[in-house]
Amino acid sequence: AMNVTLTNLTAALAQEQARAIAAESALERLLVGSITNETSRATAAEALVFAAVVNETTRAVGAEANLSNRFVLGTAANPAVSCNEILQRSFGPSGVYWIRPVPASPVFQVFCDMETDGGGWTMVYKITAGTGVNPVNTWTSATPTNEGAVSALSIFASPLVGAYANRIISSYWNAGGFSLTAARVHIYAGGELKRALRFNAAGSTNTNWFTLGTLVSSPWGDLVTGVANNFFSIVGDGGRQWFINRNYGSCGTDAGWMVLSTGTACGWETSAPNKPAIVYSPWGTNGVYQTSSNTLSFAQGEVFAVFVR
Repeated sequence: AMNVTLTNLTAALAQEQARAIAAESALERLLVGSITNETSRATAAEALVFAAVVNETTRAVGAEANLSNRFVLGTAANPAVSCNEILQRSFGPSGVYWIRPVPASPVFQVFCDMETDGGGWTMVYKITAGTGVNPVNTWTSATPTNEGAVSALSIFASPLVGAYANRIISSYWNAGGFSLTAARVHIYAGGELKRALRFNAAGSTNTNWFTLGTLVSSPWGDLVTGVANNFFSIVGDGGRQWFINRNYGSCGTDAGWMVLSTGTACGWETSAPNKPAIVYSPWGTNGVYQTSSNTLSFAQGEVFAVFVR
């Protein structure tokens, strides 16, 4: 009887141990599953928070970019009145900017020279040599010429856009509340400024500013008030435009300072066949255009440009 009772107790103990082990295993599985679920929930929540942070950061960066674009002067969203305003308010380098010279008028891009003669100069006109354009027709046109051609907005030759003139010449030259104080004529070759003349443009029109009386400075020491000359004119004399001439005599004795040649009247003109030829005295004074061999004695430029401020 004792043996039977002991056997039964052993079996019961084994059953209880088995139940305990099973219960422990079930509890462990339950805890692991719960922890896994909570970990998954935490990971998902963390991902949601991270995504929200990324979205807000993206929105903030976009808003900052929009705000910056609105308040950086000389952009399409925030155009300046002129290159001089950009120079005075934001000190930008030379390059292409957006301007609106007159309130409620269309915006357009221009090239700004922020370095020469104090900077703040707006390029209003540009002629590239050898492109077959008529310089005077471009200047006197009632409408802009290639105003939207960004490739023309530099001091380098632009063979595909031989003539450029923006609306400042035809519409805003000391008009509509837009006032000028000065104008500059530049001749470039290879992007280098070869010759420059400065004029007083205050109260002027787009034609009468280019005179000996309004000349402030030039590279030629003898081009001063009272010097004898027979042409100082944008229109010039036929195929000789933007013409600053000392005297006529014959092709071999004609003397002057500067001309944009579209004609072939003399040997010095035919020896510069790529019209318009941008021709200037390379000396510190006027000179005779033609050599003894009937060729051009003057230097030639690649770009002729007018800037205003």
